[in-house]
Amino acid sequence: MGMMSDLLLESGPDFLDPDFASTASVPATNPIQRLRLCFIAETVHAGVGRHLVDSITGLCERGHEVHLIHSPTRTDPQFLSALKSLANVRCYAVPMPRAIGPKDLPALKRILRYVREQGPFDIIHGHSSKGGGYARLLKLFGYGPVLYSPHAFITMSPLLSRSKRSLYRSLEWLLAGLSDRVICTSLAERDHAADLRLPQDRLSLIINGNAPAPAPPRELVRRQLGIEAHQVVLGFAGRMEDQKRPSVSSRRPRAFCRACPNVVLVMIGSGPKLQSLQDSVRGLSFEHRIRWLGTVEARQFLPGFDVFLLPSRYEGAPMCCSRRSVQGFLSSARRRWHARSHRQWRERLSRAA
Repeated sequence: MGMMSDLLLESGPDFLDPDFASTASVPATNPIQRLRLCFIAETVHAGVGRHLVDSITGLCERGHEVHLIHSPTRTDPQFLSALKSLANVRCYAVPMPRAIGPKDLPALKRILRYVREQGPFDIIHGHSSKGGGYARLLKLFGYGPVLYSPHAFITMSPLLSRSKRSLYRSLEWLLAGLSDRVICTSLAERDHAADLRLPQDRLSLIINGNAPAPAPPRELVRRQLGIEAHQVVLGFAGRMEDQKRPSVSSRRPRAFCRACPNVVLVMIGSGPKLQSLQDSVRGLSFEHRIRWLGTVEARQFLPGFDVFLLPSRYEGAPMCCSRRSVQGFLSSARRRWHARSHRQWRERLSRAA
């Protein structure tokens, strides 16, 4: 199956050492090392979408072939366009319901048919809860090996009812038996996996990272946003929904906006909460100091931030953290475990540099 699959299927490795990158990123020139990979994801949007684009691009640059099975409903057109432009990528849309229900059966049938017709694949990799569920169910039909990246277990959410939490915990535990590897992207996520009683020998910790990417100068970004040199920018980037708590980004910094006339709030992202957030500040004296950028490439605007806001109720390992570390500005995170995982990521990045 080649070098990459051998590394991923070793017993419980933790890929935190920067030296690993120098060996894993060697182009697959040997035909034996060239892999055919199948990614399954219900969403290709926001952080998960960014992760898919970055990882699939890197795999293709190394000569591997990647098939992405995704839902058409929660897919960022820009991300999909970027993936379709790659020579070694094939994208296949399958309608997938976000919640568990009867519509999962026809979705699984279509995924199974695709894998049967387009395979065999060296690795099947499910992303997030729904993609991970489909991928691991394929193991029942003899397909694999199967990897699962939760991108924050749904059971980490404090919003779940007791009955749903119990159901999802049971499903994660049962499906872990069909996983060759569960890939956690932060210490908090791995600790949570242990709390779910997932088999320790099937857990791997691989911290998210980003290859250096060109970004516009700070002065240019701020000029585009109409921000003056003396003003302080508080920035948020994420989906406008309950998990990300964008209301905190609007409500608490509002106090700063009232008290400090040099504070500007920049909100990047879209989602079901966007309209209500905009309505909540309409008519206020500092409304003109809030920039709503919608769905844009966040890393093109990060250089203009002074403070990055991360008020999420729960996270796996947000992609924005690795980007803002490299660009070196302050961060305000709601959860202490954000800083714990991220501090270790920065220490290892510094050693590698």
